[in-house]
Amino acid sequence: MYKIWHSFWKHTLPDLAKEIFDVFFLLFKLTLPVIIVVKILEEMGAIPYISALLEPLMLLVGLPENMGIVWTTTMITNIYGGMLIFFRWQMTRF
Repeated sequence: MYKIWHSFWKHTLPDLAKEIFDVFFLLFKLTLPVIIVVKILEEMGAIPYISALLEPLMLLVGLPENMGIVWTTTMITNIYGGMLIFFRWQMTRF
């Protein structure tokens, strides 16, 4: 029993902590620039113009016209960036 706990504390926990930190840092590096860029675009009033540009494409694929910024962010970054913008947009709607 001692060997199992020793192995757990010596190998498993440090490996798990390193993996958690790597995933956290990757998501942090991704979300911070996305938040900053979208906030700048939002403050400049560019979001309605970007949405208007992408409206025909969004209607073609069956999405609401204001989902263009979410779709573009997902294509440029990855799914996490798109989810971040989507949830942020949903919170500001209500």
